[in-house]
Amino acid sequence: MVVKAAKMRRQSAAYVLALVACLVMGGVQAAHAEGGGAASLYLDTFLGIVLLVACSVATASAIALAASHLGHRPKIRGALVAGLGFALTLPAQTPVLPASIAIAFGWIVGREVFGGSERSFVHPAVLAHIFLALTWPQSLGTASQWLRPEREAAVPWNELWMASPGGAIGASSGLACLLGALVLLVLGRISWRILIAVPIGMAIGLGLLGHISTQAPAYALSSHLLMGSVLFGVIFFATDPHSSPTSNSGCWAHGVLIGFVIILLRLANPTSPDGTMSAILVASVFAPLFDHAAVAGRAKWPRASA
Repeated sequence: MVVKAAKMRRQSAAYVLALVACLVMGGVQAAHAEGGGAASLYLDTFLGIVLLVACSVATASAIALAASHLGHRPKIRGALVAGLGFALTLPAQTPVLPASIAIAFGWIVGREVFGGSERSFVHPAVLAHIFLALTWPQSLGTASQWLRPEREAAVPWNELWMASPGGAIGASSGLACLLGALVLLVLGRISWRILIAVPIGMAIGLGLLGHISTQAPAYALSSHLLMGSVLFGVIFFATDPHSSPTSNSGCWAHGVLIGFVIILLRLANPTSPDGTMSAILVASVFAPLFDHAAVAGRAKWPRASA
């Protein structure tokens, strides 16, 4: 039990370390955009982000602690990572109360009701984001803050490493997201197969569905990867060890499905064009099926899987 708790603490520390760069870069960019050079506005925006993060983390942690006392069981760990990760999926202007209610729902349903600390059908931050999008959609900003649909041509990839202000705090810097991925890969916390499979799934989606939309711009694959919260969501949520497949083949299928669904949602609904969190939710539901298929495949073809 002590070894298991220590492992969970190391895993949480790795994710917090990886998220720090996204938090700093997103906070600086949002504060600079809102402040417009005025020190007081700059400070107010930055403190608002700190308050949003603090309330999200505190809400998830308080519920985890209360549930452990009421249920007379050890506390489910990961509330710090879930609260921090969820806050970074939001724009800097998101009101604190709706965000706190959303992460409470996400933690209760995603960790306390289903899965516990070993297995969850979806990351609590993803579930909280979907809940907030359904209940307070105005809190997540407008479509123009995600994909810049006013442009007819594909957005140059080099312009998208720093996203336009107004979108997710954590997705403000593609370089910060990649730095976080490097940290998690070096520490062995995430699967590289999922990271590679997502662009493959997006390429398949563009190849099969790229002609069906008459409203959404025909962005290139490189632009789709850098727009919205794809990098942030895939790196920190799609690879969550509690809700993603554990088998190698399952990881490939998981990533391909996420990429395909992102393209499907973006082409089918241009007015809400990000689609990353919804795609991760859909793929997470299928994660146990992917693992089951992998086990069945090894039992049927033991030599081929060896």
